[in-house]
Amino acid sequence: MFRDSAISVSSSADATLDLAADGDINLTAGVDINIPANVGLTFGNDAEKIEGDGTDLTIAGNNINLTAVADVVIPANVGITFGTGEKIEGDNTDLTITSGADINLTATADINVPSGVGITFGDDGEKIEGDGTDLTINASNDLNLTAATDINIPANVGLTFGDDGEKIEGDGTNLAINSSGDVNITATTVDLDGNLEVSGTITLGSGAVISEAELELLDGVTAGTAIASKVVTTDANIDTTGQRNLTITGVATAAIVVVDNITVDGNTISTTDTNGNLIITPNGTGNVNINSDTLAVSINTDEAVF
Repeated sequence: MFRDSAISVSSSADATLDLAADGDINLTAGVDINIPANVGLTFGNDAEKIEGDGTDLTIAGNNINLTAVADVVIPANVGITFGTGEKIEGDNTDLTITSGADINLTATADINVPSGVGITFGDDGEKIEGDGTDLTINASNDLNLTAATDINIPANVGLTFGDDGEKIEGDGTNLAINSSGDVNITATTVDLDGNLEVSGTITLGSGAVISEAELELLDGVTAGTAIASKVVTTDANIDTTGQRNLTITGVATAAIVVVDNITVDGNTISTTDTNGNLIITPNGTGNVNINSDTLAVSINTDEAVF
């Protein structure tokens, strides 16, 4: 008996030692308390058990809850394994999470990575890191974005190349492409479905430059009809109408030239006016000179006037 009847040491059956107390059972020893290999401590029943085999210690139960007022410390280079191929282990510097397949992070809120700490892929050549303001994605080679549908960039947020001098940005309606120098588009064919507005000049592959003022000479042109301050064009019959004065410094060559009622056709000068006169008048006191060995005059009326 120990103080009262609730505390006792007894044997309820062969090979069984019973320790009974209505409070704590305190084991005090100067050295270890040794439990033989393959002999365990059970809690409640055999479903909750701690047992060692001389090498490994096994803790069995439904949930195993570790409750501590400070850290639960696992020695360096000793890991926690899950099944076989999944393991968490630290070496006093790095923490390594190993998985035989995927590593799934499931959270009801955000997964927070501290500022100035990144996630690397392979080595530091491929890295995602934030500084509390900017998010930086680094790649030692290509950065590939693969999506089954669109990659959406918010309105009024742009993509810059080098610095803000080269930028692509949309506002939900218009797309702006800005460059501090040239915008070079290289393609076999560039298709524009819509209107093209040019406020500067257009430089062709040959080096020829077309300005806005020069392009405006074509604006509003009707083929074959002359318009003030516009390019003169011909219609489907290669005719042009509506011009006023035409100044030629060289030679005008034509099969037939018609001026008012006068037609010049080869070696014949005639008038298209019905019964009209053909009058050749020199300037001032000048003469009308006809240089020919023979002057033939054909009169179609009975009356000749000289």
